[in-house]
Amino acid sequence: MKGFCLPLSPEGKASLMGAPPWHYAVDLLSIIFRADEDAVRSLLPEPLEPYSDPALCYAWFGDWLSIWDGGEDMLYINPERAQYKELLVGVYCRYRGVDAQRCVYAWVDNDFTMLRGWFMGFPKKIGRIHLIGCKSNLYGLLPTVNSFGVGSRLAAICEAHGERLAYATLTIKREATPEELPKPLDLIHTRHFPNIDVENKGTTVHELVQLQTQKGSVKVGKVWAGDATLQFYDSDIEELSALQPKEIVAGYYFSIGFTTRGTRLLHRYKE
Repeated sequence: MKGFCLPLSPEGKASLMGAPPWHYAVDLLSIIFRADEDAVRSLLPEPLEPYSDPALCYAWFGDWLSIWDGGEDMLYINPERAQYKELLVGVYCRYRGVDAQRCVYAWVDNDFTMLRGWFMGFPKKIGRIHLIGCKSNLYGLLPTVNSFGVGSRLAAICEAHGERLAYATLTIKREATPEELPKPLDLIHTRHFPNIDVENKGTTVHELVQLQTQKGSVKVGKVWAGDATLQFYDSDIEELSALQPKEIVAGYYFSIGFTTRGTRLLHRYKE
């Protein structure tokens, strides 16, 4: 039986996805905001510590293309397995004196990226994400819109399990530069795979890992900055609204591509 991950099969074709490195390109609506400090701190398991700005968070609505190394043919063999939309909500933190950031909630609309996210410690769940901004190349063809740029208005929503969870907008005010974007920090996540063996109770995976981006792989396209709004909705089954924005710091819309090689173990929790 062959394959990178389940389902394994005689030829390995049935595996949900291929092995890293994994390659990405995304149109991203990014909002930086401040939330309640206690709510942010509650999402930082030891040994993580609060960031210098302890209330700082981010929300990324993205329209993604992604393939694994050697899987380029998937773009036309089965494009459904090469694209997805996603909402990532994260907080800023520190690990042993080094600034970092951490995705704490995430929703995606495709199974392969949810499973891959779990491998890397992203807490992904299935949802529905709608992101109008990612049709920016079509704005100029709409007879009553005519162009995309300063003055354009973008919007994104996330819903799951019959509930609307998040709504964001961005009104573009100016063209920006890649240097103006928040400095990318180490992404530190929790990998957790519970043991369900009825006899052996000692094999649960519970660890902190750092995502490894391939050096020289990052490419940034045009960047736009503007006035943003972000709202999280109360839910009976989610806890996202605890991070309700108290202040919007910045809003950006841009495209970026990069490659990840996998993760590096930082800390393993004891049973």
